[in-house]
Amino acid sequence: MSDASELFELALIAKKAGHFFPPGGPEERVIASSFIYSYRYARDILEGPFPLGERAISKDDAFSYEYAKYVLKGPFPKGEKAIATDGFLSFCYAFYILEAPFPLGERAISKGLSNSYRYATEVIRGRWPLGEERMMQDEEVFKDYRTYLSIIGELPPEWEGLGIHDGVDLLRSMGEELDNFYKILYDEQ
Repeated sequence: MSDASELFELALIAKKAGHFFPPGGPEERVIASSFIYSYRYARDILEGPFPLGERAISKDDAFSYEYAKYVLKGPFPKGEKAIATDGFLSFCYAFYILEAPFPLGERAISKGLSNSYRYATEVIRGRWPLGEERMMQDEEVFKDYRTYLSIIGELPPEWEGLGIHDGVDLLRSMGEELDNFYKILYDEQ
C-alpha cells in the first residue's frame, strides 16, 4: 500500500481527470493517518470537510487552525485543544473564526504582549485581567491599555497615573486574591 503523500499526489492527478477515491475507502484511510495530507486532501481535493482525517488534523495546532479557517470556514471543536497551546493561533482563532472569546486558549494568549493587548481590545473589548500582568511589562502597551480602558469607562480608579513599575507592583500585591480570581474565572478549583 502507498503512503499518504503518494496517495495524495495520486488524488490530485485523479481529480484533474474528474475521478475521486471512494469515500471511506482504503486510500482515504491511509491519507487520514497524516495530519498534513488530511488537511491538504480536505482543502485541495474535497474542497470541504474530511471527517475521516479530522482526528489526525486535531493533533496539530497550526493545521487545526488552518482547517477551521480555510476548510470549515468556522469552528473546529476537535482541534481546539491543540490550537489552545499557541498564543498567536489562539488569538487568531478567537478573532477570525469564533469572533468571540476563546477561554481554552486564554492562558497561551496571555503570555504574549501583542496577543494580550489585541485580545483585550479586539476580542474581549474590555478589561482582561489574565493578560494585564504581561501588558504591564511594557510601558507603552500598558499606557495604551489604560487609555483604552479609560475611553470605554472600565479603568480601575487605582490605575489613574500608574507607570509600568507601579502596575506590576500593584498586580503582585494582589497576590493570592488574583490567583483565586483566576481559579474562579477559569473554573480550576
